[in-house]
Amino acid sequence: MTYKLSLLFLVTAVSVGANPPIPLDELDLYNATILIPQERVQLCNIEDAAQLFYNEDGFFVDEGDVRRRIQSCDTDPLFEKRTVNDIIKYSMHGKFRVTKVGDGDYRVSSIVGLRGGGAGGATVGFWAGKFIASFVGHGAIHLVAACTGPAYPVTVLALESTVGPMVETASTAVAVGAGILGGVATGPV
Repeated sequence: MTYKLSLLFLVTAVSVGANPPIPLDELDLYNATILIPQERVQLCNIEDAAQLFYNEDGFFVDEGDVRRRIQSCDTDPLFEKRTVNDIIKYSMHGKFRVTKVGDGDYRVSSIVGLRGGGAGGATVGFWAGKFIASFVGHGAIHLVAACTGPAYPVTVLALESTVGPMVETASTAVAVGAGILGGVATGPV
């Protein structure tokens, strides 16, 4: 099966035991080693030239001339038993943090944005904004009508028919804004 990879990835697809790079159309992701791009990796206590690799055996760090395997106990549980394809998909949206924790020991963890996915937050934000704006607008109409005493029923009907459509338009505008806010607040970073 042929995979087309995003240009985000600088793929050094090197088959296990082979030195020359494999052309992308012959890429076997189940036996590949990928270089995770620098912009997707945050380095802590490591020189800037370090690079992070992944294959089916796990993560590796190249720091200078030395390639060291990162032990599975030092790997974020999110990355346990993942295929190369899974790591590529994660790298499209998430970031990796590589920390040097000792003499030659490294730890890989995920840098995940807020959880929620955006769609749920947008829906909740929309309906919360709609409810609050409608409640305030129609509540104001009833408050004003209550001040008219015995003419309350007629005043409510008159105000709802005159001002009610504007309240609904305003509540929809507020709902859209609150939905956008909710989606951005809970969506992936």
